[in-house]
Amino acid sequence: MPKIAFKLMWDRINKAENFIAIVKNLAKDGSYYWVVTDFEPKVDPITNEIISHSAFRKAASQNAINTITPLYQKLLEIEKEGGMEASEKYLRSLLEDKHITYDEFINDVVGNHGMFKIFFAAMKKVFSW
Repeated sequence: MPKIAFKLMWDRINKAENFIAIVKNLAKDGSYYWVVTDFEPKVDPITNEIISHSAFRKAASQNAINTITPLYQKLLEIEKEGGMEASEKYLRSLLEDKHITYDEFINDVVGNHGMFKIFFAAMKKVFSW
């Protein structure tokens, strides 16, 4: 996983904003698996401060994996040469060239509409406090 993915995640959830990402996780047996994760900060309604974070996951489609893998590989290469700041610059430039936001890009890649969107909404209701 490129470091910039985690920086973007923490930047967003520390502002009490949700963040969806395609995440490559390491299993106990050493293999990898991909999930789409919706990170959600929990905010105290009285103090308006973030008190916890939740993550709702679903297996990533092969299409999402095939789309994100080359981007992550490119970001990792850039991070090796120029650090995380360089990979962030590349990602922002890529999105600007496509005239889309990160959210629009990731929603398109994971198909965050229809049944997929309903799944995450249902998960949040079931597991929210």
